[in-house]
Amino acid sequence: MTLLTLLALTVPSSFAYSSGKTGSSTTGCTCHGAAAPDTSVSFSASTTTVAPGDTLAVQFLVDNASQTSAGLNVTVSDGALAAGANTQLSSSEITHNSPQTLPAAFEMTWTAPSTPGIYTFYGSGNAVNLSGSTAGDQWNQTTWDVTVAESSCSTADDDTDGYSECDGDCVDTNAGIRPGVADNCDGVDTDCDGAVDDDAVYEERYTDADGDSYGDPATGVNTCEQPTGTTTDSTDCDDNNVAVFPGAPEIWYDGTDQNCDGNDDDQDGDGVAYGEDCDDLDATINTGCDSDSVTDDTGPVTDDTGPVTDDTGPDTQPEDDTGPPSDDTSPPAGDTGAKESPPPDGTGVKGGCGCSTTSPMSALLPLLLAVVAGRRRRSI
Repeated sequence: MTLLTLLALTVPSSFAYSSGKTGSSTTGCTCHGAAAPDTSVSFSASTTTVAPGDTLAVQFLVDNASQTSAGLNVTVSDGALAAGANTQLSSSEITHNSPQTLPAAFEMTWTAPSTPGIYTFYGSGNAVNLSGSTAGDQWNQTTWDVTVAESSCSTADDDTDGYSECDGDCVDTNAGIRPGVADNCDGVDTDCDGAVDDDAVYEERYTDADGDSYGDPATGVNTCEQPTGTTTDSTDCDDNNVAVFPGAPEIWYDGTDQNCDGNDDDQDGDGVAYGEDCDDLDATINTGCDSDSVTDDTGPVTDDTGPVTDDTGPDTQPEDDTGPPSDDTSPPAGDTGAKESPPPDGTGVKGGCGCSTTSPMSALLPLLLAVVAGRRRRSI
């Protein structure tokens, strides 16, 4: 017996095919113990239907919870196999190039034949314990069919979005169109489900009756369409007046809130409306026309020694008195008690005790002229 023969007999059989073995895809890896369901084997690919001549990426998966490493042998009834990660091509068959740690994924590609039909892959996978012998090793085998269709889709992913025509990509030249993406209001079947904009997040639109580009908030409608006379804005406070919209020029004290800010009668923004503010252009003057905030002289006024009802001298701030203010024993007979009306020029400034531009003595001038005239008549 030669030395070479002795070495061959003493090398453990578990190492005999560590770099792969052909001829086992249909019979099983009988050199590694017995077939056992504990060893799971399966094929995986993005599709099972291809066109003639298409190239399909295929994985062969092996797992066993009680073993350490795995190997494989794969053949196919027709077409051309090519090696990928963790595999090699030997005699047109795929085997492992070295044992792979479980769970193991072995990769390959297959170019479909030109003739339509159903083609079968045969695969055997072993799960070994690397103990130095075949004792305890297990294996299992499976088959997998791929259809080559006459007018089938393409497995090529032309827009590199992860989906080919065979995966359902309805426009494989646009990466933004593919299964699973959100529909848009763009008239395109973005998610490739056969319906246009059916799952879109609709844009709410509002009626713009006056055509100022600002919509009525009470008229919102969800739709992908853009009906005539609508807008995406919802801030118009009067959709029947084209001069009323957020940001429009405000015309003060006219009863219309042109700029939709809720304010038409407080021009200086001091929180006091024009009817109570004797100078609506100055935020520091906002307590009414008299210094005591009383506009109809029913209480103390500037320079009075007491309430109007017990004045003992001239009322130096008569405001709207129409009768002589001197020696009042009750409110001035001509005092209407009414607040002054807004000035006709819309300036926001009105007369009165605290802010009148007319001299208080001007109210006494007619009385003095009458007294002088009377004295002259008596002296004639």
